[in-house]
Amino acid sequence: MELDGTSSLPPVAVLYLRRLGWALRPLPDGDRQRIVLEIQAHLTDRLGQGQAALDDALRKLGPPHDFARAFVQEFELSGALAGTSPLPLVLALLDRGGRSAVSLMAGLGAFVLYMIGGAFAVTALLKPIIPGQVGLWAGPHGAVQFGVTSAGVWDPSAELLGYGIIPVALLLAGLCYVLGTRLLRRGARALLADPAPRPQF
Repeated sequence: MELDGTSSLPPVAVLYLRRLGWALRPLPDGDRQRIVLEIQAHLTDRLGQGQAALDDALRKLGPPHDFARAFVQEFELSGALAGTSPLPLVLALLDRGGRSAVSLMAGLGAFVLYMIGGAFAVTALLKPIIPGQVGLWAGPHGAVQFGVTSAGVWDPSAELLGYGIIPVALLLAGLCYVLGTRLLRRGARALLADPAPRPQF
């Protein structure tokens, strides 16, 4: 990224702006340039107050990659929310999990729902392959088991759904997927409404 108007700034400030531009690479060019130009103007103003004021401004901004992180995360979260695949959204929310309880709960909750949905889908796929070991069984004393079991553990005559487990399991898998995706999108929207704090300068 070319930096114009930095000739009045000392090399340490020019290097900071260059590294900031590199850290903001995931952003569109216009957004990246706007942020770098804003910081450049701020540093130029502070230099007008003396070298100590410039040094103080650079210290308050912190490392360029840390300063850029909030902008990049917001951009990635917006992109993931606009996409159709839930995986980037799960990754974006879990990435912010250490800094936000909302993102951690939404990301983990969706992950658990997707795993349960996957188990239901596997159950539906395995029923035609190993029908005696996949099903919904009623056992003694009101015990119930749904899913895949070892051969001979449950009485085949106690199986309640038979091949009807396939549509039930697929329906439950789809329901888990829909609920997990809704949870992800709700968590992402909450984070975008209350974005990560950006460094003050």
